[in-house]
Amino acid sequence: MRSAPRNLDVFETALLKPAQRASVDPRALEPLRRAAVRHRRAAHHTAANAVRSARYAALMLHLFRWFDACGWRGEGADGSEKPIGRVAARALQHRWRVAKKRGKGFAAQSVRQRHRLRIALKKLRYTAESLSALYPRNNTARFTTRLKRLQDDLGHANDVRVGYDILAALASNARRGKAVPKAGKRMLGWHERRLAHSELKLRKHVRALFKSKPFWHR
Repeated sequence: MRSAPRNLDVFETALLKPAQRASVDPRALEPLRRAAVRHRRAAHHTAANAVRSARYAALMLHLFRWFDACGWRGEGADGSEKPIGRVAARALQHRWRVAKKRGKGFAAQSVRQRHRLRIALKKLRYTAESLSALYPRNNTARFTTRLKRLQDDLGHANDVRVGYDILAALASNARRGKAVPKAGKRMLGWHERRLAHSELKLRKHVRALFKSKPFWHR
């Protein structure tokens, strides 16, 4: 089982537990829960060993030295950096253009395409938050709140997509025959129905975002 610990955490907390709470028969998902817990613990054990390794220690030492030496400036930096206020709008506009490009034809996009849009929105949000002190607070707050809502909605859809990959791995290692894949199909079907129910609202929110006037244009 090679799923990242983070993905297995999300599988259990964001996919399995909500479906189990909503189920009329929570016990039907127990084989899946036990398989997920077993593999999540194994994945965390592997990650903990990696953090304790000499390779990880060497990497962190190299990173600390890079920070101390201001390595992000690159070679040949002459110290004549431009004031942040002169480049902020340009950086934000670049992230905005990328997000709008990836949002075109949203209604017909695949889950993977929507995941790429989510990544673009995340980068835009982080850039906006890091530069928010340069602009009126109310304008930036409304914008970043809207971005976060979309990011969360698209993130859940991607978690469901990744859930199919995790389920395939869990089922291939299952010790109880068809119990795990049956429970997984039931759980993911519940999430798919919820996604379908909220699809129109999601499309509306995407349209509203890209029709809005970004705060750095004001």
